[in-house]
Amino acid sequence: MAAYDGAQRVGLQHPSTGGLLSATVQRIKSAASTNAQVIKASPTALLFINALNTAAAARYLKIYDKASAPTLASDLPILTLLLPATNSQTQLVLTDFGIALANGLAIAIVTNLVDTDATAIAANDVYLTIGYA
Repeated sequence: MAAYDGAQRVGLQHPSTGGLLSATVQRIKSAASTNAQVIKASPTALLFINALNTAAAARYLKIYDKASAPTLASDLPILTLLLPATNSQTQLVLTDFGIALANGLAIAIVTNLVDTDATAIAANDVYLTIGYA
């Protein structure tokens, strides 16, 4: 449940402790690779994503419920976001508790939509800001 002070949102209540959630924010600038990496190697909640794609073609951000970097040929993402071409910004803001990830938060950024795509992108194609609690 969200905690409110009148009409002003002051924080989100943690489902287990009842305390307010506090987001950890991580910024990532893409490398010339699939950028397959673990962001947090323990249970977490994905709260928001802001992505800027500077490439002339679409890119795909894939989110995994894993405590290690994904194996792109076999791991299936729980969420895939289209990042439209040419300086397009994509935002995903998840209200209340976000998306619960039982194992951890891992990502990959690739050029094709197919779940098992492992086609690398260029360096600096995508700039991400990810918030999790």
